[in-house]
Amino acid sequence: PLVYRKGKYGEFIGCSNYPKCTYIDKQKEEAEVIQDHVCPKCGGTLVKRKSKRGEFVGCSNYPKCDYMEDTSGNPLVKKKATVEIPEDAPLCPSCHTGHLIEKKSRFGKTFIGCSNYPKCHYIVGAEKSEKKAPAKKAAKKTK
Repeated sequence: PLVYRKGKYGEFIGCSNYPKCTYIDKQKEEAEVIQDHVCPKCGGTLVKRKSKRGEFVGCSNYPKCDYMEDTSGNPLVKKKATVEIPEDAPLCPSCHTGHLIEKKSRFGKTFIGCSNYPKCHYIVGAEKSEKKAPAKKAAKKTK
């Protein structure tokens, strides 16, 4: 049987036989329509939505239209990271159009990667972290 559960992203319906059964059904809340406001991109209606980062206002035609604004009415613009490429940066040996620049991984490790990422995935110096298995202790034999 299905039961109501509460997770870190809100309520959902899940199987009572968890973890053997992992079926879940997220509850879809009716979005609150913002009256007298239309989407400036496509003319659709604007609705209040919730995400794990908080409330925002978005276009009802999502995913065809990705217009969003904060609850104060200020448009939320996706910022593209601008990377400054040094003049002496060597060309990428893989794509031959990007340059090799120093970057940081999400774990804080420094590596050299192509400035054309994500089109080019060439990297140098990013060794895969190997998790060491815990040493097995010798079992003591009792006589």
